[in-house]
Amino acid sequence: MSCFLRYARLVALSCLFAAAGPIGVQAEQIAQAQGDGRDRHAMVVRQFGGAYGDPQLQAYVTAVGERLVRETEMAGRPFTFTVLNSDMINAFAMSGGHVHVTRGMVALLDNEAQLAGVLAHEIAHVTAGHTEGRSSSIFEGIGRLGLGLVGTAASVVDVPLVSDMLVLGAAGMLRSYSRDQEYEADRRGIRYMARAGFAPEEMAGLLAKLNAEQALSAKLQGRGNPAEQYSFLSTHPSTADRQRRAERQSAERGGGRAKPRRGTADYLRAVDGLYVDGDPESGFVKGGRFVHPGLRFAFQVPQGFTIVNQPTAILALGPDRSALRFDIAKRPHGASMPDYIQELWGRKVPLDAIQSFDVGGLEAATCLAQIETRQATFYLRLVALPYGSQYVARFLFLAPAETMQRMDQAFLRTAASYRRLSAEAAARERPLRLRIAEVKAGETVEGFARRMPYPSHQTERFRVLNGLAPGASLAPGRLVKYVRD
Repeated sequence: MSCFLRYARLVALSCLFAAAGPIGVQAEQIAQAQGDGRDRHAMVVRQFGGAYGDPQLQAYVTAVGERLVRETEMAGRPFTFTVLNSDMINAFAMSGGHVHVTRGMVALLDNEAQLAGVLAHEIAHVTAGHTEGRSSSIFEGIGRLGLGLVGTAASVVDVPLVSDMLVLGAAGMLRSYSRDQEYEADRRGIRYMARAGFAPEEMAGLLAKLNAEQALSAKLQGRGNPAEQYSFLSTHPSTADRQRRAERQSAERGGGRAKPRRGTADYLRAVDGLYVDGDPESGFVKGGRFVHPGLRFAFQVPQGFTIVNQPTAILALGPDRSALRFDIAKRPHGASMPDYIQELWGRKVPLDAIQSFDVGGLEAATCLAQIETRQATFYLRLVALPYGSQYVARFLFLAPAETMQRMDQAFLRTAASYRRLSAEAAARERPLRLRIAEVKAGETVEGFARRMPYPSHQTERFRVLNGLAPGASLAPGRLVKYVRD
């Protein structure tokens, strides 16, 4: 089960693992920071489902990053650039010069200069010393979060649900950098971009595009405040003033080269075929369903939930501190689903009456459990379903008492949507990919948008994906991105 469910979507874990940058320290301290960074780098890569398996794309990102590093105060120091197999839109740096950018971020960007802007910003946090000393305080913060919930609920069920949820939820509490640090990282990043020959105004274009994606994401999830989303902008606080500063600073830097590089065509060729919303080995989201062809199951994701596909479980965060965990565990021989919940999974906590119900012809069982924390009363809904004769599929839903009252029916619908897939049905499931096309005469935004297999907001999705303002049309010969099977 070590490869089970590796793909991670949208939730920004990056602020949990940021670490120290070695500015102005002695050689042995640099070596120690690099060693610490390697350890945390390995941990982050595991949390994000591993490095994305496209050597050509990885080499492309590394080349852009190294070109930037040569123009910094740390030229000659080792930096490592990793594309993470995550649909979350984020990027972050760690000690030892480890810079990570997610597959979701790569898919969103329009050109090589915007990629340079992302990498330059993260490199700048290291060269400016912003990450120094952050590691211990972040992990202490996670521990403080855990005292109220983990200490109470760790013994509730035999899965690490609560600690998993803390890893996700801590992103909302542990913001990355101050606004002044963000301004400085933008300013340094623009300088590095200009020195390296990239169009510096694409830093401001990047911020504008990320803000547009945030607004669309909030709209799709029924949220009024885009800042609630865990992503690059929620862990890197952004304002209109920050964008205006970037525009002004890039204009000041823009005179250095006659033809600064944008690299649009090269970039789009590099991302053609990139997986979107998951991959076939780890599972993927499509049409509101989570599908795992290899393990041959699928279920409907609750509306407004953001999935994080970890190596051993699917986690998801929903509105108002609601969450879910899905995994597969060993099933004792002959154990019925009610017995499994009563005697094994939920044996350490008083349970409400266990109810049996049918899910697609499978015998399932469910019950509620209540846990008290120092912050609030939480409810857990446990659902167990057979996964063959030797395993059990488990949903564990978590919500505060007031949220559970209105979310419980949605939780039960998610459990009821669970289906095992036949080999033939699993073979027919295809993840989504990013595709590149050259616009022909007469082709329109709406025509490309209709090609994308989304149930709603197709035109808005296409415009954000391609950095198109409302009302803007497509000129023949332009390269555009769209999503398809």
